[in-house]
Amino acid sequence: MLSKRFCYSVVSILSLLTIPSAQAVDRNWNKASGVHVFNTAANWDPNGIPVAADNLTFGLNGDVDIFLGAPSVGNNISFTDGIVEFLNVGGSTLNSGGLVTIDDVFAAGLGDGVRVTLNSANWDNVGDAIVADAGYGSFTVNSGGSFRSDDLFLGNQAGSVGVVNVEGVGSLLQTDGPNAANGFFIG
Repeated sequence: MLSKRFCYSVVSILSLLTIPSAQAVDRNWNKASGVHVFNTAANWDPNGIPVAADNLTFGLNGDVDIFLGAPSVGNNISFTDGIVEFLNVGGSTLNSGGLVTIDDVFAAGLGDGVRVTLNSANWDNVGDAIVADAGYGSFTVNSGGSFRSDDLFLGNQAGSVGVVNVEGVGSLLQTDGPNAANGFFIG
């Protein structure tokens, strides 16, 4: 016969094993204009500050400036419409762990496509980045900003049009993934 203490210990251990782990959430940026802070729960739908496992989408047709604070994180990050400019606060870095896609498949041309700018901001992405997968997109790193990813694909599929600009002293665009020697793929 088992002691009550042993039975309670087994039940306690089993209940710990069945506690659900934090699940990734698909979050959508919900501000189309103005100046906002990345780590403000009310700026996301569903409401909440993104964690590293969350997939993030910026898809509103507008012009928004976003201050990066610490920690600013996400997994797959997609830009599907509008103009998004990331600004630096105290040396903070946006850290992401998946695919970054800057692509407006509904745009009529490059001038109407999604535009993303890192203005003195830093972004470290562990996965690949695509600027214009099947549509139009542009990506600018300026004012000493930096962007790093495994590989960078520009104009990934036939008919897509993408532009990447690196401007200003100290600005950096770098690849360091498995194809680091030739980590820029154009066309």
